[in-house]
Amino acid sequence: MVLLALVSSLRGVVINRPAAGRSNASKPYQLSLITQAGFEVPDTLVTTDPGAARAFLREHGLLIYKSLSGIRSIVATIDAGDESRLDDVRTGPVQLQAYTHGLDVRVYIVGERWFACSAQSTAVDYRYPGATGATTELSEFELPEAVGRQLLALVRGMDLLVAWVELRYKPDGSWVCFEVNPSPGFPWYEDATGHPIAEAIANMLGG
Repeated sequence: MVLLALVSSLRGVVINRPAAGRSNASKPYQLSLITQAGFEVPDTLVTTDPGAARAFLREHGLLIYKSLSGIRSIVATIDAGDESRLDDVRTGPVQLQAYTHGLDVRVYIVGERWFACSAQSTAVDYRYPGATGATTELSEFELPEAVGRQLLALVRGMDLLVAWVELRYKPDGSWVCFEVNPSPGFPWYEDATGHPIAEAIANMLGG
């Protein structure tokens, strides 16, 4: 608590101040901020009602489920063959989202700069391919200027200096935004793409 109070009140550059990361504690709230910034988000249901969950599954056919909070979780899918598992939602709220097809793109925002990386994977959650024996290939990605500027506005609106944003580039050329992480790890992505993320953060702290 003392450390949190200290970094909240220090003068100078702090990446990131604790208050700026609060939106990540509630994924539904963060989705509302993403929507306000003009991004499309997946059709989402938060529920403890198995009937509502089943209806949502039948509407979309394939869903993903993940943590409601900022606690890291492995994203997984659920389809008609798993419908009986939805009885478990009555034990606590779960976030279900319609599955979105397309290319995963992770964008690191550092100040006024962005660094984009695509992820081609046979895993549902490309961050954890080894969990299912899948593979993930990371590549540098050229993000459209307009999307980059929109992401800068989103991150600035959250008072974040550094963040990563999870996007999916749909086959029809549109974008869906899933979440914004205020505590982004980056070595795996930097090593794969050559993006100077660490250097950009160091320059911000030293500037």
